[in-house]
Amino acid sequence: MVNITETSKALFVDFAQDAGNWNGMPLIGGNVMITNAKADRGNLTQLKKAGLVETEYDSFERLTWLTFTEDGERYAIELGIDLGSNLLKINWAHFHELIVLTDIEGISRLSGTAENGAKWIQFEVDYLAEQTEGECSICRKSLVDGWMCLDGGDEVCSSHIKLIR
Repeated sequence: MVNITETSKALFVDFAQDAGNWNGMPLIGGNVMITNAKADRGNLTQLKKAGLVETEYDSFERLTWLTFTEDGERYAIELGIDLGSNLLKINWAHFHELIVLTDIEGISRLSGTAENGAKWIQFEVDYLAEQTEGECSICRKSLVDGWMCLDGGDEVCSSHIKLIR
């Protein structure tokens, strides 16, 4: 049983119903507004403490994404909400906005495997080694960090990666 307030439950439901619009990872402040008010922050914190959601800040794009934990996914199913998981079935980065990685390994630099078997690893540009910035193969933004496919060399923003642990 999930022990959260009705207001926090309403916030969870709003994010869960919006998840299909964001490939299962809704943008905080996108379609579901979170103000800087103490109550709004408290409801989101309660969802995190209950183990239903996590947040991930993309420092390059200055956006915060909400991800559902396994408990959050189960709770959404109990509430009869489809998180848009059907949108997560992809074959290759160029045709979709989200790459789902499993078999996550590493501590300071993570790596994982996409559904098509391609291996991906986190990277960060090392300016002291005279490396240059890359370009996201999906959105064409300049990259100082992100994910690189070891089976083809594509580089993508962290916002296009979903880790399944």
